[in-house]
Amino acid sequence: MPLAWPRDAALAAATGAAALAVYAATASPYVLNEDVAEFQALAAGGGIAHAGYPLLTLALEAFHRLPFATAAYRANLVSGVAGAVAVALAAWGALRLGAGRLPAAAAALALALSPALWREATRAEVYAFTLPFAAGAWLALERARRDGGSRAWLACGFLAGLALTGHAGSAAIAITAGLVAAWRAARGRRAAREALAALGGLAAGLTPLAALLLRDVAGHPLNYIETTFDRWSPFHVAWASDPATRLRRVALLLSGRQFLEDAWFRPFMDAGLRLRALGLGVALNDLPLAGTLLAAFGGAVALARRSAAHGTLALWIAATLVLLAWAAYPNVLASFFLPGLWALALFAATGLGALHRRAPAAGRAAAALLVAAPLARLAWPEPPAALEARPVAAAVWRTAPAGWSPFRHDPSWEAFGRAALAGLPPRAVVLACWDEGTTLLALTRAAGVRPDVEVRLTCDQPGRVAAAAAEAAAAGRALYATIPPARLGDAARWAPAGRWARGALWRHAP
Repeated sequence: MPLAWPRDAALAAATGAAALAVYAATASPYVLNEDVAEFQALAAGGGIAHAGYPLLTLALEAFHRLPFATAAYRANLVSGVAGAVAVALAAWGALRLGAGRLPAAAAALALALSPALWREATRAEVYAFTLPFAAGAWLALERARRDGGSRAWLACGFLAGLALTGHAGSAAIAITAGLVAAWRAARGRRAAREALAALGGLAAGLTPLAALLLRDVAGHPLNYIETTFDRWSPFHVAWASDPATRLRRVALLLSGRQFLEDAWFRPFMDAGLRLRALGLGVALNDLPLAGTLLAAFGGAVALARRSAAHGTLALWIAATLVLLAWAAYPNVLASFFLPGLWALALFAATGLGALHRRAPAAGRAAAALLVAAPLARLAWPEPPAALEARPVAAAVWRTAPAGWSPFRHDPSWEAFGRAALAGLPPRAVVLACWDEGTTLLALTRAAGVRPDVEVRLTCDQPGRVAAAAAEAAAAGRALYATIPPARLGDAARWAPAGRWARGALWRHAP
């Protein structure tokens, strides 16, 4: 549908600006834990994240140099900016689908306020960061499908490639583009030229992965290849400076074997249960009340119109669900599905647009409800009585705001890390698992707290623990651990050194 410049562009920009204001106001100023703390630590420069993510790492490093707020807040703000761009693109996409200005703005704002996106846009993580690239790839794909032309396919491939450097779940948009390209080829529409353009764009978009070859430095405390695929790993490839070895090590990292062969998770394990939990999360949390109903109505409207544009959205959602069932851990379902939620917001805009055209007053009321529903949902921490008897539904409900709230920051991880580091002697070595270790790394490397302390992500692997202990003893450095002594062996030689809400510290007696 033709767009009216500049009003439509201004509307999309305004929704993005509103989202950015919300995310900037509610982003956490604190160091957190696990993957978020890893990204906060990586912002200080150097290192390789747990699945690569070179483009995100470069963005984190750029924001780390900004002259305001805490280092943790600046890292979290990267996701806020990306999330706001995704919201603006949602408004733009809804306008492209002919939803109308009010429905487009309402659906985009509802997306912005959904707990899934709001949460990811206020902490340093990969999901919100990747979303605008995947959304942009769909917009380029839709133009390529409708109008053809090598430029649109080049843009689609390029943005899909950038998205893939952010998160492997972005393969869903690449699969969707491939299916659309195959459909066009079957109809004899300049298939070879367009395919070459798309593949060329994809290759260009993947170029940030080359940074991993340069960042693979032996001995770096935040080089995930070095700390995870070391000589005690069954997948170990010893570090060497030659290009072939570097390629093998990076390929090993990008393969995801460390996740897909995890002891407690396998591909497609409990897929039905995870998909059910995801569906409940969308209906109860992210698009509650009017949102889910309008998205379903929008799907019916699109089906009645035989809309090819909505068909590509549906393909994208389906591909995302397959990848989610294959590889998404239960605790990241809503985050993994952010591209699907973005697409559902466009379906909701379509449904709202159809309602608004038929009954303007009802459309305005539905638009207000669509935007207000996520906020109302965040004010309702405990599930209704009808859901209490359904354990999965009740657990999904409690993820927001009981599990997370944009109006309540968690300083406990930073407090633990600062307290633990404060009591250490100079140049101490701390053995840690991922949960506490990433918090300590974010504080020592990005926040400048006790940079003399060395944090080793050994967890309780016997070989890693023994090697780290031997190196500390040889250098005359005091050895501590945040890991319970019973898991380290030789428990009698570990003495308590402190305990806090988020963890404890033990001192090793030589």
